[in-house]
Amino acid sequence: MGITSEKYSSLEDYYNNIARQSIDKCTYCGDCIRNCALLPQTSVKDNAPEEVIRKIIEFLKDGVFSDEVYEKVFKCSSCGICTDSCIEGIDILPAFEAAKMKLAMLGKVPEAVNSVMGIYNMWKILSAIQTRSSEVRWLSHAPSSPPSVEHVIFLGCTFPAFPHIVLPFLDILDRLKVDYIALAGGDLCCGFPLGPATGMVGEAEKRIRELVVNIKAFSPKKVILPCPGCYRLFTEIYPKLKFLDMDFEVQYYTDFLNENLKITDFVKPINKKIILHDSCMSRRTKVNKSTAELLETIPGIEIIKGEDICCGGTPMLTSPQIIQNMVPAFIKKLSMETIDTGSEYLSNICQLCEMVFYPCLDKFPFEIKNIPALINISMGGREYENKWLQYWKCKSVDELIEITRKNFEENGLSEKIVKEILCQFFHFANP
Repeated sequence: MGITSEKYSSLEDYYNNIARQSIDKCTYCGDCIRNCALLPQTSVKDNAPEEVIRKIIEFLKDGVFSDEVYEKVFKCSSCGICTDSCIEGIDILPAFEAAKMKLAMLGKVPEAVNSVMGIYNMWKILSAIQTRSSEVRWLSHAPSSPPSVEHVIFLGCTFPAFPHIVLPFLDILDRLKVDYIALAGGDLCCGFPLGPATGMVGEAEKRIRELVVNIKAFSPKKVILPCPGCYRLFTEIYPKLKFLDMDFEVQYYTDFLNENLKITDFVKPINKKIILHDSCMSRRTKVNKSTAELLETIPGIEIIKGEDICCGGTPMLTSPQIIQNMVPAFIKKLSMETIDTGSEYLSNICQLCEMVFYPCLDKFPFEIKNIPALINISMGGREYENKWLQYWKCKSVDELIEITRKNFEENGLSEKIVKEILCQFFHFANP
């Protein structure tokens, strides 16, 4: 919406163009602010929405800083409700991201932004404590002489820390005899945490360039993405950048499976009622629709759409304290909905939304079931253990260190490094 077919020489130029279009078209009606799901979590909740958007547009135009601009744009879930609310058809979400970029250039960013680079290392450690090197089925970089493949699966930064989601997905691809190589994050990243989320577009552009070089090394015809955040950048932003040669098709993983799975591939009915919770990014990218369609092909499943509510995952990158308010309400609403409907399973499109439930899941009469696992089970495949459920029961980081020692030592990591990261993670996850 509101974006021309013109291409831009840098991510900064792209966002500057977004800002210009918003300046030209915005009528200050305030609907984008009024309908924002995170507005109650901000200090501008009692301000007139018309004045808040006016100040954001004035900042984009003249650089006039205000606390209202800072507070609003850095507390954003990227759900796109603001864009859907605009009567002028402005894609206002990237305009807010353009404001983050300008704030970052002024050095006016939340303290948490300074720790974002360390999050990549955190996810690598969280993967290493769960998966021994002999079990890893993905590459962290393209090798010096990469083979040519039909498909590259890019798992993003976080998915390797959820092997109980990744491994059934790869099992499905193997069963379908898909020719693929899986690449995983840590060092490789789509750029979302650095650009759209925090405004550091220069660092984001470096990550984008490196990722595409690694993907193109395999000469794929198609790139398949299980992360809605990655999918948004690959489909909305990458095609607008001159320095990227996108000579491959991009597809979200549920779209790919919808095209390639046949009803005869399902050999085991799953006679369960399921609450399906959309993530903020899945709503923005509309991949929630193909996800629901995919689940509906599994024999015996009854799907109930869950309430639209944010877990706090994306805004936590800039405002970690926000999770204190959002997570309890998130858990309460979705758990009550699951129980009240008599559903046995809760499925979250986003792995971070799922993770929120791990510390307290034993309190509820339902299970968390990820979407690849449901498909794999119905196809007669293996169900992988969610090791996080065991880890969250540990009474200390030292206890967690001991039960994961074989894994991280096989991955070449020292106890000191792992302990440091785990202490940071549990503080981050429980501020």
